[in-house]
This record gives sequence, structure tokens and C-alpha cells, in this order.
Amino acid sequence: MTESCGFERPRWLRDLLRFLPLKSQFVLSGNVRDLQLSQVNGIVAHQPLTATLAQELRVADVRGKVRAEIENHFKTVLNRPEILNRIGDNILVFDFIRPLIAVEIFESMVARVLSDVEFNQQVDIALDEPSRTQLEVLCLADLSNGGCGIRNKVETHLVNPLARAFFECAPEPGSARKIKNLSVGSDGVTTFQLAQIAEGAKP
Repeated sequence: MTESCGFERPRWLRDLLRFLPLKSQFVLSGNVRDLQLSQVNGIVAHQPLTATLAQELRVADVRGKVRAEIENHFKTVLNRPEILNRIGDNILVFDFIRPLIAVEIFESMVARVLSDVEFNQQVDIALDEPSRTQLEVLCLADLSNGGCGIRNKVETHLVNPLARAFFECAPEPGSARKIKNLSVGSDGVTTFQLAQIAEGAKP
């Protein structure tokens, strides 16, 4: 998964979306298991061809319906089509984040947090599997707020408790720690154990 800077849809997909309103017929050749780069909510990730097609067609359908409702509102409800003309084509319709993409976004954010800690504090941090699983559940329980919502949950359940743990135990630069027993208390505060990893042991 990469950032979306400079991402451009492949030529065949651009042509498909361009001629879609004409209800044209297309013949696509290729392996349905081939991975395609696809952009969802600003994140570029690899998806199977079928998933990419389904996503793009779904977004195109939603985009068409939303734009039609916007045009209807300005032209018939407000009776002010000139305002719509001023807006022009500057209307962007975003699709919801899908679960598989949400997992990739989550993993990328967690990796970035741990990498920043290692760079800034010179402390290698890892999560044991139960804690990582619990953290994923907490951060991906509600995808309605998109990527920003996932980021907020990562801050709540990882960044903030990690800052408190560093303040309490002050791990030495060059050491390695593992997050264990991650849980949320009755007060809604996430806590975990920042266990020290013996030198030479695998994190």
C-alpha cells in the first residue's frame, strides 16, 4: 500500500468509466486474479481485478446518483441553476472504506507509529499477536468515519497509551519492548504492559 500522490487509473479503466454513461459494451481480457492498483479514500492498494471493477462500478453508480440529486436540488428545489453552474464539475463523491482496505490502512498506520517511536526514541516496539488482534478490533469496529476515524482510534488505543507507558517506565534508548495484555478498562482508557525483551531474543 502506498500514498495516493500521483496515482492515475490504468488506461482501460479510464476508458471504461468515460464511456459508461453511453451504456457501451466492453470485453476485458486477463486473469481475474491479477492484482490492480486501486485508490480508496486517498490510499492506493493492490486489489484483484474483480474487486477493482466492482469498486469502480459501485462508485460510478453512487457518484451518478449523488450528482443527479444535487442537480435536482439546485434546479427544482432552490430554483437556482446558476449556482450549480458556478460549482461546475468541482463535486467529489467518495466511496466508503471497505474492510480489506481498512485492514491495510490500519497496518500502515500502526507500522508508521512504531517506526516513528524507533526513530525518535531509539526504542524498538513490537506487539504480541493477541494485542495486535485486539487493537485491530478496536480500531476497525466502526468504519463510518473513514481513514480519519481509523487514525483517531489508533491514537486513542495505541499512541496515547504508549506515551503514558513511556512516561511511567522510561525505556532506555537501544532497548526493545513488546506490548502485551492490551485491554480497555471500564473507564474507556486503553492500557497495556510494555514488557522488556531480552537482548538477542526475537521481538
